[in-house]
Amino acid sequence: RLKQAADLHSNRVSQWLVLDQLRSPQRAARLEQLVETYRYKRNLFDDDLTHHFTGLAQWRQPPGGLFFWLELAQKIDTRSLLPAAIEQGVAFMPGEPFFAVDQGARGALRLNFSHADAAQIERGLEILAGLMSDRLAIE
Repeated sequence: RLKQAADLHSNRVSQWLVLDQLRSPQRAARLEQLVETYRYKRNLFDDDLTHHFTGLAQWRQPPGGLFFWLELAQKIDTRSLLPAAIEQGVAFMPGEPFFAVDQGARGALRLNFSHADAAQIERGLEILAGLMSDRLAIE
């Protein structure tokens, strides 16, 4: 009823499906499996960051969520790197839009670890570290 009042009747079928999942006896086991899956990917991502980004950036392993926040060793506008990364099959979120005040280059980026498998994580971080190294060597 709260959902109904908040947005004037969302799809009843989708509401029923959500309610069914919330009431499911398997819910706790599914959530536990999801936590383990994402913990494994997070740890793998952290290991690969250490392998490829040591000296290029600093980060902390997130205690929750699906993203790593990286601060590059040098301030560059990470928005300018995105087209080259996409051209090589890698995407990231430039850090600049996350700041309330635009001060140009921030040298920060957000990386998602939830969608990629182990091989994609390794390859993606290798490509991204190469792009970052090339850019930092130029500037």
